[in-house]
Amino acid sequence: MASGNVRRWQQIIQELILIAGTSLSTYFVVRFLLSRLEFDPESQKHEDAKRKSAAILRRLDRGDDSDDSSSSRQKRPQKQKKQDLVLTQYEQAIAMDVVAPEDIPVSFNDIEGLDDIIEELKES
Repeated sequence: MASGNVRRWQQIIQELILIAGTSLSTYFVVRFLLSRLEFDPESQKHEDAKRKSAAILRRLDRGDDSDDSSSSRQKRPQKQKKQDLVLTQYEQAIAMDVVAPEDIPVSFNDIEGLDDIIEELKES
């Protein structure tokens, strides 16, 4: 009788392990397959926005010190390389609206009569 109970418990434990293993493997297979499928109808739009915002951020990163003189660049320590940014959808939309300074056709020389404000802007 005791060996029958032990055998029964062994079968129950074996079946529970088999069910748990099958459930976990099914979960991970379904999760993998769903990640490969594109359910987002605007995925192409999101990819385009991601590429555009990355290009804008690269251009802005290159032009950070464009208005400094070469002597002040040598004195200042070099900035560390920025790692790849992971932006949310909102941050990508904001990055697409950023305008690089070299893309603005107006300079401070074109503005007359606002010398005090121009100096404050240059100082900050």
